[in-house]
Amino acid sequence: MMIFKNAKQKYLLIPIFLFFPMLAAQHFGMLLNVTPSMPLGIYARSNGVIQRGSIVTFCLPDFYKTLALNKLYIQKGRRCDGAEPLIKEVIAVPGDHVFLTNDAIAVNGKRYAYPTLTKDSRGERLAALSTAIEN
Repeated sequence: MMIFKNAKQKYLLIPIFLFFPMLAAQHFGMLLNVTPSMPLGIYARSNGVIQRGSIVTFCLPDFYKTLALNKLYIQKGRRCDGAEPLIKEVIAVPGDHVFLTNDAIAVNGKRYAYPTLTKDSRGERLAALSTAIEN
């Protein structure tokens, strides 16, 4: 009985060790990323010019946000009118030549492998959404 109680107490500490760093990170202008979209870690916010290689956070437009929340692709949150922001690395900036194919994104001739997915992580078919690229 005592072993179970101790193990149970240890498991209760896990949320505490996860929750407080997240609060501290947000309070000090940092972002704790635990999603697979970028490497796990704490990212510090900074002011400056967005350039190729910058890490940025952004909110999805309402239509895509609602779709992503309904499919559980993103988490609910307080920062983007009910959703957590996305975090991504910038690979193209205004003036770059961007070309999309089914298996890659090319920016100024540099190819980034990025296959078009037809199913999500649960095996559900992904709907094709029209996109427009403006330069």
